[in-house]
Amino acid sequence: MEMSTNIDHCKTNGNENNQGCIISLGSHDGPPKADKKEFDCSRWPLQLLLISNKKQFVLRCLCHILFVAYLLTAVNHWYLSDKIDMNWKDGLGLLIIIATMYYITWPLKWLFAILPKITPHTHLKTGLLCVFFTLFFLYIYFDTKNDRLRLLPLAGLIALIFIGFLFSKHRGHVDWTTVATGFATQITIGLLTIRWSVGRSIVQAMGQLAEKFFSFAYIGAEVTYGHELIDNYGVFAFKVLSVLFFMCFFIEILFYYGILQTVIIRIGWCLHKLLGTTAIESVYTCASVFLGMSEAPIIIKPYLIDLTESEIHAVMMGGFSTVAGTVFAAYTSFGIDSAYLITASVMSAPTALSFSKLIFPETQKSLTNIEQLSTKKVSNENNVVDAACKGAQFGLHLIGAIIANIIAFVSFVAFINAIICWLGSLVGIKNLSFEVILGKILIPVTWILGVDYSECETVGRLIGLKMTINEFVAYRQMGKWKNENKLNRKSEIVATFALCSFANPGSIGSMIATLTTLCPSQRPAIISNVLRAFVGGTVTCLLTASIASLLMPEEGL
Repeated sequence: MEMSTNIDHCKTNGNENNQGCIISLGSHDGPPKADKKEFDCSRWPLQLLLISNKKQFVLRCLCHILFVAYLLTAVNHWYLSDKIDMNWKDGLGLLIIIATMYYITWPLKWLFAILPKITPHTHLKTGLLCVFFTLFFLYIYFDTKNDRLRLLPLAGLIALIFIGFLFSKHRGHVDWTTVATGFATQITIGLLTIRWSVGRSIVQAMGQLAEKFFSFAYIGAEVTYGHELIDNYGVFAFKVLSVLFFMCFFIEILFYYGILQTVIIRIGWCLHKLLGTTAIESVYTCASVFLGMSEAPIIIKPYLIDLTESEIHAVMMGGFSTVAGTVFAAYTSFGIDSAYLITASVMSAPTALSFSKLIFPETQKSLTNIEQLSTKKVSNENNVVDAACKGAQFGLHLIGAIIANIIAFVSFVAFINAIICWLGSLVGIKNLSFEVILGKILIPVTWILGVDYSECETVGRLIGLKMTINEFVAYRQMGKWKNENKLNRKSEIVATFALCSFANPGSIGSMIATLTTLCPSQRPAIISNVLRAFVGGTVTCLLTASIASLLMPEEGL
């Protein structure tokens, strides 16, 4: 797929028809179709362009005026109703959040434009980071004055970063400013969502809205597959993967009208300025918090072909480091607190980007900057219905590839566990498995995360279950041990953060299937870096767990 933004550009070539221009998304390769000739636009092209730009400007101004008027009307209605609660989940508060997120980029652009004139950008960023970490260390020092053992996760954080540097693919090219900015962003999110109850409520509301949106896909799935499979049994292939049909359908519509391109450029610009990462890898990582590693790549489908190897690695690591909002309900059904799940997934997003640039620094020039994103060509569909239908049909191929790879990878892990169990039984060790071995190995890791030593092996086994099978099984086991009082409150919270990612063998197959289906030409880069991204995603969750443990108050959350 390619994207075109040659708006109102008319060409003439002898007796050939004049061609128009649109913004659209296609599911097939091929040249854009020529628009039908309605009038001769070769005459007065400059005047035609000026008129078109003027109309666009007037239309945009009218849309902004109408939106602001509606927002003021809603605020006035809330004020006159004498309501105290602004309803941040689905009321006026949500509308204010959306408006703020949309319009805040304008003053940010002005700020980023004026600050470099006062002081060099690199010096300014370095100075701000020094001030931030100084204040953070002072805060942690006084916050842990009654129990200095609470500083243990800080040692774990430093140790994991050092290990990441040792195994970096290009240690001499590490941009430490990007790495430090990513961790500073994660710490800020942690302070807002762990220590500040209002921030935690806002993030939880966002997750509920995303989950509500995906629930509409279950309606179509229930009509197609029946009530039993969807509601009673909740079969993964029929219920969860049905969301992909709806996502492909919806994403193609947004691309056809150019809406999603605008969102990608706007968010990508903000994260590019903040972290120094490219737009595509930044937007994908944020999208994976709510869409998951199977749905989020659909958003960046037109740009995958131009990504560098480091960007491909960052994309995969972003998918391995978070979980989708669509599966939060499954985890909470095991007794896992939804607030911890959402907070963990959101906190992991900036860390995934920064840690990715630590273990696989960029050594090539990126082709996906903001300017190129806004002018990337795509093929043309006949109309929005054509685009939507092609999106839904593409989902069929995507789901088939995901199912095949998940079955193969999970079956292979079960086979390996059977061999290990057999070998253990020959020497008198019963129920030996790969996750049990990992549980023993991970005792030092869980200890430096702040877990009580008596429960380190228990939490380590949960992490082992996640790494060898998946997080569903790990959270289910955690729910059982929680009911049996085998985990104290702190161990439960740390385990929730450490397990909150799609870094499991089945996801390796799913990631390969998704990205290679979307962009076959990038298959060599995807295959060669998927294991590194898998390990990086696992470590990212451990980093998030260590920060959560460090910021956790003595009385717990």
